Amino acid sequence: MSLKSLDKDKLKDTAMIDLAIIILKDEKKAMDFHGLYDQIAEIKQLTPEQKDDLFVQFYTDLNLDGRFLTLGSNMWGLKRWYPVEQIDEEITAEPKKRKPKRKRLRKRKLLTTIWIWKKLYPVKIPRKIPFWMTNLMTKKIMMISMMM
Repeated sequence: MSLKSLDKDKLKDTAMIDLAIIILKDEKKAMDFHGLYDQIAEIKQLTPEQKDDLFVQFYTDLNLDGRFLTLGSNMWGLKRWYPVEQIDEEITAEPKKRKPKRKRLRKRKLLTTIWIWKKLYPVKIPRKIPFWMTNLMTKKIMMISMMM
């Protein structure tokens, strides 16, 4: 099926994605997105307002449709033209899982709290302090610092 074989009424009723496939088949090469969209808008006789409204929708449809392939630099072609080995779609590796920084901050906060507590109250503090106790210590230190 080519553009010449279809009548104008049928072309106007055809979906933009289907028109893109027909145009790319006729051209037999990858095309720039804007050039492709301008040809479709010309075929469908879209007004400038309609053209602006449908621009984003067409780009979204092109991305979601599995028959198209972006070649970079806003060039689009049909996926079946390219063998699987030639397709250079970006595949991002999963990021390495890191330990959350929260534990480091919690430990630093604990050590700071204990240091201040020792300066304020020269009492022997047990080596392992429950977390709830450090929160109480921090609150008390804050109250004392506000009073000063």
